[in-house]
Amino acid sequence: MVDPSDSSAKRRSSRPHRRPSALKAGLVAVQKKEYREAIALLQGVAQGARDPDSQVKAQVGLVKAYAGLGRTQEAVTLCEQLTAHPNPSVYQWANQMLRQLQGTARDKGTATTSNTALDDDLAAGLTIRRSTSSPKTVQPTGIPTSVPKTVQQTRVPTSVPKTVHAKVASVTTSTPTIPPRYPGSTSSDSFWRQAGRAQQKSSLGNIDQAKLWVLEAVTLVGLVVWLIALVHFLQSIYNGIINRMAFGDFSLRGWVNDTDPRWVVFPLVAIALLSPFWALRFQLRQTKGLKPLTFEELKQYSPEAGQVLQTFARQRRSLTPTLGYLTDSVPVSFTYGGFWSKKAQLVLSRGLLEQLSEEEIAAVVAAELAHLRFRDAAVLSALVTLAQIPFGIYWIVAQWGNRRSNVILKGLAVVISVVSYGIFWSIRLTGLWLSRMRLFYSDRIASEMTSNPNALTRALLKMAIGTAKEVEHQGQTPAFLEQFDLLSPIGVQSALTLGSLYPTYPGAALLEWDRSNPFRRWLAMRDSHPPLGDRLYILARYAQRWGIDAEVEFSPLTRPSRPTPQEWQPMALQALPALGLLIGLMVGQGLWWFGLMADRMGWLSFDWFRSDFIHMVSLCIGFGITTFLRINPFFPEIKRPNDVPLGNLPELLSPPGALPANAKAVRFQGTLLGRRGVANAIGQDLILKTDAGLLRLHFLPAITSKQNPLAGWRQLQDFLHCSVMATGWFRRGVTPWLDLDVLQSQSSKPLRAGHPLWSTVLAGLLILWSCYTIVHGDL
Repeated sequence: MVDPSDSSAKRRSSRPHRRPSALKAGLVAVQKKEYREAIALLQGVAQGARDPDSQVKAQVGLVKAYAGLGRTQEAVTLCEQLTAHPNPSVYQWANQMLRQLQGTARDKGTATTSNTALDDDLAAGLTIRRSTSSPKTVQPTGIPTSVPKTVQQTRVPTSVPKTVHAKVASVTTSTPTIPPRYPGSTSSDSFWRQAGRAQQKSSLGNIDQAKLWVLEAVTLVGLVVWLIALVHFLQSIYNGIINRMAFGDFSLRGWVNDTDPRWVVFPLVAIALLSPFWALRFQLRQTKGLKPLTFEELKQYSPEAGQVLQTFARQRRSLTPTLGYLTDSVPVSFTYGGFWSKKAQLVLSRGLLEQLSEEEIAAVVAAELAHLRFRDAAVLSALVTLAQIPFGIYWIVAQWGNRRSNVILKGLAVVISVVSYGIFWSIRLTGLWLSRMRLFYSDRIASEMTSNPNALTRALLKMAIGTAKEVEHQGQTPAFLEQFDLLSPIGVQSALTLGSLYPTYPGAALLEWDRSNPFRRWLAMRDSHPPLGDRLYILARYAQRWGIDAEVEFSPLTRPSRPTPQEWQPMALQALPALGLLIGLMVGQGLWWFGLMADRMGWLSFDWFRSDFIHMVSLCIGFGITTFLRINPFFPEIKRPNDVPLGNLPELLSPPGALPANAKAVRFQGTLLGRRGVANAIGQDLILKTDAGLLRLHFLPAITSKQNPLAGWRQLQDFLHCSVMATGWFRRGVTPWLDLDVLQSQSSKPLRAGHPLWSTVLAGLLILWSCYTIVHGDL
């Protein structure tokens, strides 16, 4: 927080509150009759723009776009809202358009046409919408002289206690320059039910915090153990290279590092636990322009959020965070720090404050405060802080490599960036369990604090929609979202497909797999967030318990809670390599015990089973054999790519019992999105933008006598941001994806992938290496 000053007021007034380019592009799309594109652009403006003029213009454009697509009921609903607008030009236009829409059944053509002169009058009328009764008095832009009725009805204390001043913000005495939300701005998306809050509620029961605290401890221990193993592995590679660099009398063996990895890891983790507040704040200031957000500014966006923060400050004074503001248009929130008293920050983005309603912002703030209450933010902040090191190396080296023309230097950049990215993901893995489980706790606390699980439901869905739109707008996964994914309430990967489809296919049908698949939580083990439908179903049950309608109305579960034997078969196929690892570990431990007994009995022929390598060898053999067994059923043969049927993404997502092992050979037409250059050297960021929505792609290049893998990855760059036909195996998981088989475009020759061959090669190499190790008796 900062104290009020002229400089801070100037800084706040310079913050953008809307995206004029989206409004302009949306209105142009309406004129060109590109109605689907217009709806995608205008919905966000109509819903979250701070300027009432822009909101109304966007709503007008949406009416025309809905009518142009034949979605008459949605156009009528929005038109009826505009008929109650106080501006004469607006309600006159809305009344005339409403009469045209009501005649659509007789003549569809009239629904998409409108009086040009009337449209011009409407645009002129919007420019004089604000009160002009006192022209000599200069008012801040967008600040009305009276508080909107909806804000007056919000239960917010008129004064802030002194203790809250000290904990929440340095409250400014000057008039804030952030305009309040237009009361009707959040209803432009007709698929929102706008279900209300509970007026009277019963307790949801006691919360078992011990489970979460145990999980936090397990996460810390796992992080330490993994870092020790990682440092030891890197140390072994380094020493192996040094020992082999001898030329005659010249040797570098004096540079061998024999330091105990624990002396490196323990201080590193301790620093990460103590420093996230300063380290992450510094990074966000340098890379994302993080700015302070005062308590009064937050209340201008959401008075209820201010009340939630005040209540939390009174109850837990030492945990009250400062507030931060990001200028990003993507709706995101997260909290970091919290290990030290008073050293935590709750960050809200411009996109979140503009796209969410007042009560939805309050629900998000309450959920973030829950992470401070349970201290899980402190643990994950430490993990994220450590993960920034390899990710920063990956990103900086990738940008440097893109500027190099020398093949050797570019190749070096690829190697360093790929290794660094792999280390980033390996560190991230240790926090996935905690990242998933903590969200169920925060969702419950937010529902109880606000008595409004429906607001949190809408907030989560809007954040997923906004995230998908931002990925589509940038043409790649924003690095910032990937860096802070563990701290965010919505994962960027899981938001891609769901967020891009939900505006077109709203409702529970798209979320049914997340809610009812019996293996959904097992399949989420590789994801940073639980299935969104699973969370929304629990929120709907909270609403039903309190006697209110749910925002997303799920049908009663009709399937048994436990999977049937038929459902276990594809799941067993999916988990076969993991089962091989488990069997290998058990066999290795059994052989080790047998070797111990052989040593004591004097059976010298079998005492080698006690060797250190027996566990590793058994694991590799178990994994290799089970991978061989899974290849054919996991990758059904695709003989002729052009004969493969076109995929319908909504239909592929709908079966609630689908599993990744139930692969379907399909084709998708769309635009290939992803990072360019070294940052995408091995295809780690590939997204297909189809007419229906976004879909994650997985690519491994073919290994043939005419093409090596490096050439395949280089050729992949030629397809980025081009129209392509992607053929492969569609797999339904928490994050749906397509394993590529062939990628085709008009400007490049087809690019073949080699997923089955890579699986075969990996399994074969592991088994051969294990046999070699057994014969030579050493790793």
